[in-house]
Amino acid sequence: MKKSKKIISVFALEIIILSLFFLIINIQLTPEEDSRNYVSDFEISVCDISSSGMQINISNKGNRFFSFEGDVYTIQKYKRNRWIDLIDERTERTSLCDDIGLYPDRDYNFFLKWEWRYGKLENGKYRILFPIYDSSDTYWITKELTIAENN
Repeated sequence: MKKSKKIISVFALEIIILSLFFLIINIQLTPEEDSRNYVSDFEISVCDISSSGMQINISNKGNRFFSFEGDVYTIQKYKRNRWIDLIDERTERTSLCDDIGLYPDRDYNFFLKWEWRYGKLENGKYRILFPIYDSSDTYWITKELTIAENN
């Protein structure tokens, strides 16, 4: 009887250790937002959105100049109470457009077509993250989006 209790105890301990191991791996594979340096001087509004792209307006409400490349961005989907990066389907990672200057008190309106990178997005909650640059550092601006098309 004692031997069977030890076997059960060892088995239960192994399950706990494996569960903790997989929890730690999962946390390491999905970095938290805090690792990015966000800047709040920008207003991003979506004028029109579909599963393949959106018309977007970015306004620099601060007093600093930033630059960004309009086709350098990440889209994340909200799943299981966390943001998960979508897989970029491009084989080349080169930027196709020049740096865009984000001057203070100016608006920038453009169409962003993500279908060539991510495919058509299914209905759900997303956010887009743009890296922006000043003379010395990289910052991030972000906008939450909802895709709700009739299929």
